[in-house]
Amino acid sequence: MQRLLARSARRWDHWIAFALLIAIGSKTTWSARRSSRGAFGPEDLDPLALVAVAFATSMDALAVGITLPLLDVSILGAAVTIGAVTAPASIGGLFAGRQFGVRIGRWSSAIGGLVLIALGMKILVEHLAIGR
Repeated sequence: MQRLLARSARRWDHWIAFALLIAIGSKTTWSARRSSRGAFGPEDLDPLALVAVAFATSMDALAVGITLPLLDVSILGAAVTIGAVTAPASIGGLFAGRQFGVRIGRWSSAIGGLVLIALGMKILVEHLAIGR
């Protein structure tokens, strides 16, 4: 059953990631263009965008949860490594976002949206190029 799920996930994961990242990146970039105030605040959070991000995060966690046991690695070691990398990266992103968000306002959101679009395209091209 686990191998079947892994094969199914590999067949569709890049398309799902591509679609979600393009949608979220496009929405973010479009919203940045339309904002007249500059920087975004909590009132700018779109519930639909938050649901899409939550879904994308859940799909990523599902893919990792299915894939890790197939790699024959220590789950505890992998979890510690993932946490050790993710926590500082998230905290660094939070502080960088606060600093750059104040300085460059809405352009930080537009740049973030373009980065998401680029990541979605990179994921799709890589998966199609290696024939997964």
